[in-house]
Amino acid sequence: MSMRKVGRPNIDHNLSEKLLLCARDLFANMPYEKVSIRMIANKAEVNSSMIGYYFGNKEGLFEAMFLYTTEPIYKKMQELAKNPTGESLIELISKMSDEFLKAPMIPRLLTQAMNMPPSDSKRKLVERLMEEFSKPLRDMVFSQLIENGVIRDDMDPQLCRFSWVSLVMFPFLIPSGAYEISKGIDQSEEFYKKLMEHNIKLMTHGFIKTNPSGED
Repeated sequence: MSMRKVGRPNIDHNLSEKLLLCARDLFANMPYEKVSIRMIANKAEVNSSMIGYYFGNKEGLFEAMFLYTTEPIYKKMQELAKNPTGESLIELISKMSDEFLKAPMIPRLLTQAMNMPPSDSKRKLVERLMEEFSKPLRDMVFSQLIENGVIRDDMDPQLCRFSWVSLVMFPFLIPSGAYEISKGIDQSEEFYKKLMEHNIKLMTHGFIKTNPSGED
């Protein structure tokens, strides 16, 4: 995917980024249909016409927000494609975790959209964005990881891809009540980081060869 720059040429990038951050906060904590252009503009303390000028409409702002949020992950994915090792795959997992910690409701927002009817415009938008984002991982990165012997020989590569995505995203999809009934667990950033370190160890000992030339 060729990452598109958000907004229009020769714009106030500070204001553009402020709109993106305010939109991300609202989209991540409220249903898509409940978030209005006026709400975003009020949160950013700007005239609502600025959103139309920079992003066209709410759908355009949502798309720009998605690209803005996932661009650091995509860049790390490109690095992984150039250097497909177990260590670079783990770095990608860590980067995804870091970005989701900045916007922990984004995975849930995407999941909610994918549960909508196939004809829903928001689902179509998310499907298109996810297809653009995940295609390099599906078509290039994992095939190179297999060729380089990073994925263990006795493991199904396709299932491994689903496993590592779920281990990264699932902690952010668990309902809050599930954490509340688990004693000694809170939803702090420290907990999420510790959990991700744990999940990386599971993957390292489960299907990732950090030393393809020999056994881990």
